[in-house]
Amino acid sequence: MKRNGMIIVGLCVALLLSACSGKKAADASAQGGAAEPAKEAAADPGEKVGKKMGRDTLIVALEAEPQKLDPHTQNLPQSYNVMQMVEEPLIKKGKDGEYEPCLAESWEMPDDTTIIFHLRDNVYFHNGEKFTSEDVIYTINRAKTGSATKTQFSDIDEANTKAIDELTVEMKLHQPSSAVLNYLSMGRGYILNKKAMEEMGEDAYGRAPVGTGPYMFTEWVSGDHIKVTKNDSYWGENPGMENVTYRFISDSSVRSIELESGGVDIIYTVGPEDYARLDENPHIVALSGPGYTHEILQMSMEAEEFSDIRIREAMNIALDTTAIVKAVYGDLAMAADSVISSEVFAHKAVGPIKQDIERAKQLVIEAGYPNGFDCEITVPDDRQTLNMLEIAQAMWKEAGINVTITTYDLATIRERNVAKLTRFGRTRFFAGSGDPDHAMSIWAIGYAGGLNCNDPYIQELLDAGRAEYDNQKRKEIYGELQEYCWNTYYSVPMAFPYISYAHGDYVKGFEFVPSGLPDLTKVTVE
Repeated sequence: MKRNGMIIVGLCVALLLSACSGKKAADASAQGGAAEPAKEAAADPGEKVGKKMGRDTLIVALEAEPQKLDPHTQNLPQSYNVMQMVEEPLIKKGKDGEYEPCLAESWEMPDDTTIIFHLRDNVYFHNGEKFTSEDVIYTINRAKTGSATKTQFSDIDEANTKAIDELTVEMKLHQPSSAVLNYLSMGRGYILNKKAMEEMGEDAYGRAPVGTGPYMFTEWVSGDHIKVTKNDSYWGENPGMENVTYRFISDSSVRSIELESGGVDIIYTVGPEDYARLDENPHIVALSGPGYTHEILQMSMEAEEFSDIRIREAMNIALDTTAIVKAVYGDLAMAADSVISSEVFAHKAVGPIKQDIERAKQLVIEAGYPNGFDCEITVPDDRQTLNMLEIAQAMWKEAGINVTITTYDLATIRERNVAKLTRFGRTRFFAGSGDPDHAMSIWAIGYAGGLNCNDPYIQELLDAGRAEYDNQKRKEIYGELQEYCWNTYYSVPMAFPYISYAHGDYVKGFEFVPSGLPDLTKVTVE
C-alpha cells in the first residue's frame, strides 16, 4: 500500500507540474514572451470581430465547433448553445424544474397517454412563415427517426398524433411516459420549420436553421465563429444584445487568455489550470459548480474478458477515484458517487469507490489470472482523459491489471460504438435535461454506446421509471436502478465534472446553470 501511495503521489505531482508549465506558457503568452505567436493567432479573430461589430455584440468562446445546428442528428452541447438562441420547444423547464409555456401557451393530459397542446397564435419563423400545428407534427415525426432522438421519443405514437386545427395538437403515446414532456422541453424538442427544411434539405438547414427564437442565424465561418442577430419580430421578450458571436477555441488556456485580453466577453468550460488565476482577477467573474455531466469508464456486457464480475469489481476497487479526480480536475470536479450526476433528479449516492488494492489482486487471481489480467481501453484523443487514465493505469498495474490505452478521434470512437467494437471505453455523458431517464439512457438495451447493455432487469427498471408520473415513486425506482448498476460493476464511475464559466465584470445578467446552456437573452454589456 505504501508503494502504491508513492506511485500516486509521483503521478499527481507530474501532472500538477505539467499544469503549472502550461500556466507559465499561458502567462508568457499574455506578457509577450515566447508564446506570443500563439496569442496573436488566437486574439486576431476576436479583435476583428470586436472592432467591426462594436459593443452591441456579445462574444462567447466555445470549446468546440458545433457539428450542425440540427436537434435530431447531433449530440454536442456546443450545438445546443447556439440552437437555443434560434429555435424553441413547445414547453420549457423553469428554475424550479416545473414545466412552463413556450411555443405552446397551455397543455393538458385528459388521460395517461394523451397530451393536448394549445399553440401560441401570431408566432412566425425567421423566414416569415407562420408557426402552426403542421410544423409540430412534422418535427415529431422527424424526431421519431432522428439518429440522436429516436430512442428518446419512442413512446410517441406518431400514427395517431394529429393536428386538431391550426393551433391545436393532440399527441398520443404508446404507453404512459413521464419522459416525453422532459424531452419536449429540451433541445431535442426544438420545433423545425417544415417548409424551410423541405426546401433547403437537411444538410443546408443544419448549417442555417430557421427558428422562431429571439435571435436569427446570420453566418457560420467554419473553424472561426457563428453569429446570430436579434429577431425584431420575436413574439416574446426582446433580448439584451443586438448580436451574439460564438468563437470556437478548443484550447482552454487560449480561451482564458482571450478573456483576459478582451478578445471575448464570456468563456465556457474554464480549464482547471486557469480557474484560480481568473477567479483572483478583480475584473473577471469566475463561476463553477456541479452540472449534469457524469464521466464513467464502461465495460461492454458483450465482451468475454469482462464477463466475470470478479474482474469487473477488481477494475473498480483498484482505483482511488478521489485522488485521480483531484489530480486531473483540481477543484472543478468531484469523485463520482453514482452512475449519474449529483445534480440529476433522483440521484442516489452509492459511492464513491473505496480503493482496496489487496482485494483487487485477490479477485484477479481468483478469476483465473495468477500472472495478471490484460485488457485494452479505447478512448478519444483528449488530454484530460489521458491524464486520468495514466494515473488509473498505474493503480490497475498494482492490482495485476495491465491496461493498454488506445486513442482514436471522436468520430472513429462513435463509429466503433455503433459497430459494437468498443469493449472497454469512456463516456462523458451530458444529460442536459437533468432527468434520470435521459442520464441513464446509455444503459438501455439497444443504445449505441460502449456498454452494449443486455441486462433485462436494467431495462425493466428503466421502463418502470419512464412510465411513472409520480415523482416520489420515480425517485425510488431510479435509486434502485443506480444501486444495481453500481454493484454489477459494468462501469467504473469516475467523476462528476463541474460546469464552469468566466466573464468580464462588465457583463451583466449572466447566471450560472448546471445544464451548461446559460440563457444569454438577458445578458447585457456595460
